[in-house]
Amino acid sequence: MPFEFVCPHCGHGSYVDDHLRGQTGPCAACGKPVTLPLETATAVTGARLGSPVTTRNWPWWGAAWGALTVVGVSLGLLVLWLVPAVQFTGRRLPRIECASRMQRIVGALRVYHREFGSFPLPGGAAGSRPPVSWRVLLLKQLGQQGLLNQYDRGQAWDSPDNIALVSRCPPVYQCPADVEGRIGGFTSYLMLTGPDTVVDYSKVDSLAELTDRAGNRILIVERSASEVVWLEPKDVDWRQVILEVGEDGLLLSGHDGGAHAGVLSGEVAFFPAETTADELLQRIQVGK
Repeated sequence: MPFEFVCPHCGHGSYVDDHLRGQTGPCAACGKPVTLPLETATAVTGARLGSPVTTRNWPWWGAAWGALTVVGVSLGLLVLWLVPAVQFTGRRLPRIECASRMQRIVGALRVYHREFGSFPLPGGAAGSRPPVSWRVLLLKQLGQQGLLNQYDRGQAWDSPDNIALVSRCPPVYQCPADVEGRIGGFTSYLMLTGPDTVVDYSKVDSLAELTDRAGNRILIVERSASEVVWLEPKDVDWRQVILEVGEDGLLLSGHDGGAHAGVLSGEVAFFPAETTADELLQRIQVGK
């Protein structure tokens, strides 16, 4: 269930998915690092309500027995906490980390927009020659200036000099559950393109105004096994794919039950496998 979070640096408020509690990433508005709060733990006590525990008049063996009881209860609770964590490590943790990485990317894209007045051009768009992927241009905002300096923007992305960087793909561009992608230097995240998408929309003067108008619209999508090299200036046009979650669809994930999309506000939405085309379209087109 989403909860409300207010950035301590800039005061920007947003609703964040509950499964992201405890994660650290950039604020969607100011880009400064923030840590989402954990749920408040409920205190455990061995006493009944109205019966405060005291050892003042206990014999020594009573105090020792009380201490052993507390230790036993604590160990039992620890085991109960650890067992689910071990059981779900293979399924749950990659999904949490995937959402965290997408949140970092969207935050970096917002920082880029504030610096240059627009988002970096998606793959295939007219612009620099030779074309440069937004994933390369965003390296500075992601703290990878050294890697950016090694990329020769005067050469094609697959030139002998640039192609050597394929194996240097920053982990932030790959979902932990996308095993094939990690092996081949492919990205798990593509920018959404096409008519009336966030990156295509130019009828507002500022990022803040665009966020107010289309904060819940999709900016990037998760597509495991994309076969798109992270250096490659290639993304996905929503008109050229099936608007569904799953094989050959707009969204594809190695997670159970659905896939993620990063929205303009800086949040990450999880779309279940049964999401309809109409529901996706409502989150794609600005003003629709």
